[in-house]
Amino acid sequence: MDKFNPKMPFVDKEENYILDQAKYCEQLGILDLYEPKQIFYASLNKIPYQNPVKIIENVLDTQGYKINLENILGCIDQSQFGYRIGLRSKGSKIKPVADTFMHTFQFKLPNKSTIGKLLSLFYEELSKHGDEAIKLHKNNQNHNNTEKIKALEADLRDLRRVNNSQQARIDELTRKLNKRQTGNATHLADVESLPDEIKLGEVTKINLQSRLITVRCGKSYNKFPLSHLASAPKNSQACLVAFDGSSIQNVFLLGNSNNKFEKRLCTVLYKFTNALKIRDPLRQEWLYVSKSASDLSPDKIKRGSKVIATFLDNHLVGLTPLSNINVEAFMESFCEKEASYQIRSDHLEQRNKENKRGKIQIKPASGEGS
Repeated sequence: MDKFNPKMPFVDKEENYILDQAKYCEQLGILDLYEPKQIFYASLNKIPYQNPVKIIENVLDTQGYKINLENILGCIDQSQFGYRIGLRSKGSKIKPVADTFMHTFQFKLPNKSTIGKLLSLFYEELSKHGDEAIKLHKNNQNHNNTEKIKALEADLRDLRRVNNSQQARIDELTRKLNKRQTGNATHLADVESLPDEIKLGEVTKINLQSRLITVRCGKSYNKFPLSHLASAPKNSQACLVAFDGSSIQNVFLLGNSNNKFEKRLCTVLYKFTNALKIRDPLRQEWLYVSKSASDLSPDKIKRGSKVIATFLDNHLVGLTPLSNINVEAFMESFCEKEASYQIRSDHLEQRNKENKRGKIQIKPASGEGS
C-alpha cells in the first residue's frame, strides 16, 4: 500500500503534517527531481558523506545548467534538510498524520526571478568589485593619458628642433642655389635657349665605390660614370647634361672644382672574368672590377698591356686602354715630367750633401713626379 502522497513525495513545510508518531523507514529512500516545482530531493541514505556543493554541481550538469558560482549559490540559497514521509491510511483531512519518515536534502534549481540572501551578497560583491575595477581603469587611463601627453610633448619638442634645423638647411641651400644660379649666368647667357637635348643639372652625389655620380635634372635623377668626365666633380656642382632620348649621353661640369683626377700609367698583372689586377709606377697593386656596361671590359685587355688609371681621392675610378688615347702625346708629357722630377731630385740631393752638417735638409716636395 502506497503510504506517501504522490503529489508531494516530500515534506516542504513541517507544520503541514503531524510527525510525532512517525517511524524511521529506509524503504522511503529516494533520489529524484520533483519537476512541478523544479525541486531536487534525495534521502540521506542515498548520499552519505557527500559534499552538498558536489551534489549541486552534478544535478546542474545533468539538468543542462552551467556550473558556475551564481547557479551554485542560487541552489544553496534555496536548499534545506527535510523529510520524506508515509501517511496513515486514515488520518485527519485537515492535517495528515505521518506513519513513517526518512530525512532528505533538497534544493530548488536556479531561477532568475528568485534571489536569496547569499546570492544577493554575491551580486553586491560583484558590484563593488566592478566599481573598483572601473575606478582603477579610469585611474590607469588617466595615468596613461598623462604619460602619453608627456611623450607627445617630448616628440613635439624634437620635431620643432628638427624643423628648425631643416629650415636652416633649406635657407642655406636656397642661398647656395641663388649663388649657383648667379654663377651659372656666366656660363649660360640664357638657359632657355639651350637645345632640347641639353638640360641644366646638378651633381647631387659622388659614389667612389660604384664609380658613379648622381645628376639631378628637374625632378629626375640619373647616374653617370666618373671616368667619363673631363674633370673631377664636386657635390652641388652645376652641369650641363646631354641626353640621347631618355639616357645620358654626356655630362659637362660648370665652374671650377678643387678636386682633380690623378692619372697613372699602370701595367695589367692578371686578367680575370670581370676584373683586372694592375700595378702603378709606385708598385702599388689595384683591383679593378667591371660593375656596369660602361666600365672597361677585361676581354679587351691583355695581360702585360699598359692602361691609364684614373684616381680620385686615392680611389680607382676608371681605366683607359693605352690604345684609346694619344700615346705619343701622353708619353711625351709623362717623360717630360719624369725628367723634370729626376733633375730636381738630383739637384736637391746635391744640396743636401753640401749642407749635411746642418739641422734642416731639403727634401723633394710631395706630389711631384708622375
